[in-house]
This record gives sequence, structure tokens and C-alpha cells, in this order.
Amino acid sequence: GEDPLSVTLERAIEIIEAKRREDKNKEIKKFEAEDIQVLNGRYGAYIAHAGTNYKIPKGNDPAALTLADCQKIIAEAKTKPASATKKRTAKKK
Repeated sequence: GEDPLSVTLERAIEIIEAKRREDKNKEIKKFEAEDIQVLNGRYGAYIAHAGTNYKIPKGNDPAALTLADCQKIIAEAKTKPASATKKRTAKKK
């Protein structure tokens, strides 16, 4: 939201450091052997695996998830059918 041409060196450093802190806090846990990450996202914590994101069920603490918990959530999400979308119908007069 700032004019890039009028930013001072000190302010630029502050912005860069804030972005680095934000990126560092994004990752909650990482299981490198299985390429699974528990991340903080815009709408809450989620699991990222093989290019797909999986919602963490309510009541689970993202920081306390184990590798087995993550694998279970991923397996359950794969077996659930896609949710049906509602079709809009035009009102008849």
C-alpha cells in the first residue's frame, strides 16, 4: 500500500523482515520423509501433500498432529465423495 518510489531504506528493510517472519510462521510442522506439511493458511491450518491441500477436522490441534494423524486425514479425504453442488433454478412467475 506504499509508493515504491518513496520508501526509505529503513522502511524497506522493515517490510522485508516482516515478510520473512510471516513466511517462517506459516509452517507448523514438516514430515520430510512423506513430503507432508502442516501449514497456517488464510482460512486456518491445513495439510499440504503432493500438491493437494487437505482440511484439518475441527477439534484437532495442528501443532499436535503426528505423521500417522496426517496420513489418516489424507486417506479419509480421498475416500469421501465430492460434495454435490446445488443447481440454481430460475423463479417462475
